[in-house]
Amino acid sequence: MGQESLPVLEAIEQFRDAGNYSFGLPGHRLGRGIDERTAAVLSPGAFEADVELAKQGVPEAEKLLAQAVGARDAVFTTCGSSISIHTALLTVTGPGQKVLVDRNVHKSVVASLILAGAIPVWLRPRWDYENQIAHPATAGDVVEALERDPEISAVLAITPTEYGTGADVHGIADACHQRGVPLLVDEAWGAHFPFHPDLPTAAVRAGADITIQSLHKAGGGLCQSSIMLLGGDLVDPVDLRLRLDLITTTSPSALFYGSIDGWRRRMAAEGEKLFGRALDRAARLRERLGGVTGLAVLGSDIIGHDSVAEWDPLKLSVDVSALASPVTRRRSGSNRSSGSPRSSGTPAG
Repeated sequence: MGQESLPVLEAIEQFRDAGNYSFGLPGHRLGRGIDERTAAVLSPGAFEADVELAKQGVPEAEKLLAQAVGARDAVFTTCGSSISIHTALLTVTGPGQKVLVDRNVHKSVVASLILAGAIPVWLRPRWDYENQIAHPATAGDVVEALERDPEISAVLAITPTEYGTGADVHGIADACHQRGVPLLVDEAWGAHFPFHPDLPTAAVRAGADITIQSLHKAGGGLCQSSIMLLGGDLVDPVDLRLRLDLITTTSPSALFYGSIDGWRRRMAAEGEKLFGRALDRAARLRERLGGVTGLAVLGSDIIGHDSVAEWDPLKLSVDVSALASPVTRRRSGSNRSSGSPRSSGTPAG
């Protein structure tokens, strides 16, 4: 199959076009059992596409996605990136083992540590006092932590942040792999990175062993659509799928799989063109906003600022603090000098 194929969507079409009637799941019988109000709001098509047998197209769809983004393997999940994070950590760590974790992780990471019985070793993000936002830790910070505590068995990093600032994944991966430690990257906001050269380097291409992406954040997937991408050889894909099987649903919706499948095909065919246009629009909007008195727009000059190795131009971050009243500005100024954070980057999983 080539990138123009749609294994999941084609399986749904074939089942629907054959006019088959299912005596198994789902109980709504492809929409025959729903009321008019439900059909009017959710559309009959959503129920008609809820074909359980479409799961048979997922393995081929995963292979196509892995090829498209340069991963060794890809795994689709339908319970959001929270379940992907749980699966990834359960695969690389266990009771009593130490994991180096960014301090500003999503709550799903904390839940994963509890489920695994692992011990977190917290890695502080770099605080940007000028912009009052958190940036990823540096590769040097990771090296220092690994040298300080040789018992660390895995590393989980967040990049990019919600503000679009990215870590030096190459450097962090090298530091981990020199010690035989797998690197997990919560790249929830970076599913679009592989499809245009002017976007940051995709973590799986920079050496990450497991990358988690949320396709409902920066991609075209329905909410709860997530993928895990494998790189390198430190993580066994069979182990990963076995852990996922322990905690995920046994009745995944074909709607989620289909949205991932369709998004991959479109990105492989048109991604560079589409993101090129989006980058151009973002640049023009950033320039216009930058000309408005009282607004400061985060730009490419953030690269090289402390720990920022890369930056996503499609993230439009605007500082509006200069629009505050004089009293509010004085309070804000005192907070800045004392180092009290007004906001922080906390990418969702």
